[in-house]
Amino acid sequence: MPTPGQTDMTDVSAVTAVIQAWVDAFNAHDAARVSALYDTQAVLWGTLSADIISSADAMYAYFDKTF
Repeated sequence: MPTPGQTDMTDVSAVTAVIQAWVDAFNAHDAARVSALYDTQAVLWGTLSADIISSADAMYAYFDKTF
């Protein structure tokens, strides 16, 4: 476990992998893969949405419409 001020590279690698998975899915225009990366309790205020999105179905629909 890192001491205060240190970075745990395992955490950094995990976060980097998830971000890359999101980028890859987004660039592939794959709404199912993008939305699957969000926690079931996640909320999203998409740049193309006037509303806050708070369900898995709505998140999928947002990305599907975006692509």
